[in-house]
Amino acid sequence: MIRKILSPCVKIIDISYETLIWIRRAKELTECESDYLIANLYIPPQNSSFYRIHNCDLFYELESQMIHYSAECPNIFIISDLNARTANMNDFVQNDKLDGSILDRVGDLFTYVADEALSCRNNPDAGTNDYGTKLLNLCKSSGLRIINGRHPNGLWTVVQEV
Repeated sequence: MIRKILSPCVKIIDISYETLIWIRRAKELTECESDYLIANLYIPPQNSSFYRIHNCDLFYELESQMIHYSAECPNIFIISDLNARTANMNDFVQNDKLDGSILDRVGDLFTYVADEALSCRNNPDAGTNDYGTKLLNLCKSSGLRIINGRHPNGLWTVVQEV
């Protein structure tokens, strides 16, 4: 799965349910400031026999593992086929700002990073499903953003903003 020449800089760190594979890419390979993790994930359709074999929620597993791995490596990318239909619904919290008077009162007690509104997605799939709702909730809670319909080359993936 990994070319020998890349193996010193690319490591498989976990495989879950034979469908979620975490890979660490060393910063030396990409000349980035830090390593980053890639979650390669396939979520079978809702009525798949996969769920008769594995009693799990792969969106929950992904989120749990993202929380775990982000503690050691904050740069996470997800490359996936999630069978999630989101239409053009927002993958960020709209109007997510703390009022200035609230910020003045709480001072430096906590750091709050508001979701930034991104360009609209031009998704040719107008349908939605339960997996789409789970994906959008995951995006809103984690800072992940869907590239589908935003990327000029039409790439269909999800990335976490750093």
